Amino acid sequence: MTTLPKNATGFDFNLFPFAHDFILDGKPRKFLRESDGSHMLKVGATLLLPYGKGYVEKRTGDRTYLVRIVETYCEWTQTRRSGEITAREYIRERNERYNNQILNNSSWLTNYLNEKKRGEAMLNLLVDDVIEVRMHDGLECSEYAYETASKPKAKKTAVQSFARLAYRAEPLDLDDDLEADAETERAIQEELSLEYGE
Repeated sequence: MTTLPKNATGFDFNLFPFAHDFILDGKPRKFLRESDGSHMLKVGATLLLPYGKGYVEKRTGDRTYLVRIVETYCEWTQTRRSGEITAREYIRERNERYNNQILNNSSWLTNYLNEKKRGEAMLNLLVDDVIEVRMHDGLECSEYAYETASKPKAKKTAVQSFARLAYRAEPLDLDDDLEADAETERAIQEELSLEYGE
C-alpha cells in the first residue's frame, strides 16, 4: 500500500474535480506511474529489500532503479549448489554484475564505434555498494515520486476542428465556377459538332 507524503490529505473531488491522488500544501498532486501503472519510486527514498536496506539513487528504466545498500541483514542467506552466501556476498556479486555491464558497454563504444569520449564518460557510472533492482510487489518503499495534478484540457473533436477550418476558409464563389464549367462544356460540344458535322 502506498503511503501519502507527510502533511498530505486524501483526494477531494469536490474541491478539485479532476484526477488526483492526494492534496499537499493546498494543491492537488498525483503519483508518477510506471508503464504498468505501479507507482514510481522517489530518488532518495528508503527501500527495504529481503537482504538489506538501501536508498534509491537513480531510476534506470521501467521499474528498475539503482539502490545504494547501507545495511545488510546478517540472518539473510541464499542457498546455491556451491553452498550458502551471505547478504554481503550477494550484494557484492550484484554490484560486480552491474559494473561489468558498464565496462562492456564502454569498451564496445570505444573499440567498435570509435566513440572514445562516450566510452570514457560511461566509466564515471562505476559504483560500489550499488545494485540494480527491478521492482516487484512486496518490496517496501518509504516514498513515491509525485507531481502537481492539473485539470486536463478539453480535446477538440474532428467535427469541431473541421468546423473551425471551414469558418476560417474564404467563401467560394460558386457562381464563377459554374459559369466556367458551362463555358468549357459549350466549347467541347462546338468542337465535336465541327468535327463530326452535327
